[in-house]
Amino acid sequence: MNVMKQGARPRSGFSLIEVVAATAILAFGLCTAVITLQIGFRDLDTAKTSTVVSQALQSEAERLRMLNWTSIVALPASETVDLTTSFTSEAIMGGRLTVTRTLADVTGYDNMKEIVLRATWTAIDGKSHTRSLFMRYAKGGLYDYYYSAATS
Repeated sequence: MNVMKQGARPRSGFSLIEVVAATAILAFGLCTAVITLQIGFRDLDTAKTSTVVSQALQSEAERLRMLNWTSIVALPASETVDLTTSFTSEAIMGGRLTVTRTLADVTGYDNMKEIVLRATWTAIDGKSHTRSLFMRYAKGGLYDYYYSAATS
């Protein structure tokens, strides 16, 4: 038989220090989980957006490749590209994406143009991102030949 001394309390349960320590560990774990989820969502948005932007730039490059030399030369030196004809507004991030096209002569080549497509967007964390696609178009080159052969 277990006999207790007069005035002594039974030792069951947790002390205040143990409860505070357990609460601190649990709070640290929850804060870490929330931060990890935020980073994961940010990285997921960046990866998804980069994929959509790459597809948009490639689509615009393919559209330009189908133009003949006269149409390429007639393009302005710099302009913002409207992608709504190829993509829905949801697919191009509801207006967060801006694509600009610049057209310049290639030094040393009279009949060649360098075309740069540059996409800029702001991610969900507020950081600005940029992706670029560089291409060259030559008069009488492969793509101009396809266009001329298809229309004659």
